[in-house]
Amino acid sequence: MRDALLGIMNNAELDSAKRAQALVDLHLKSVEQASEKASQYYHELRDKWVGEAKAEFGDNLNPTLGNIAKLIDEYGGNAEQRAAIRDTFTLTGAGDNPAIVRLFANIAKQLVVEGRPIGGTPAGSVRLPEEILFGKAN
Repeated sequence: MRDALLGIMNNAELDSAKRAQALVDLHLKSVEQASEKASQYYHELRDKWVGEAKAEFGDNLNPTLGNIAKLIDEYGGNAEQRAAIRDTFTLTGAGDNPAIVRLFANIAKQLVVEGRPIGGTPAGSVRLPEEILFGKAN
């Protein structure tokens, strides 16, 4: 980059307009290269996260993601808000991060109870109408 810049600045054949255009072109090239590197890093990071999540959750990954989806459906607000949550997870890549998946999976275990028995203590024994009126006497 330095050599390209010096080549433009030291080129006596370029008038000021051509020199300015060459500098703008050089700048655009450097911005494009930086953007490509950032994009490549982002995709590599997301691929790494997906691999880590698959390794951690194994065959339970899809059911876990299903429970997270139920969690969002139940507690994510209205339809527009739920869509915004899902879009944010997709856009930022947070939905691929195993730490985020783990966090929401743990919350879903506590809050999404479909398919699990609900705990509690059984009610006392049921008394027959005769027992209520006459007690336990025969």
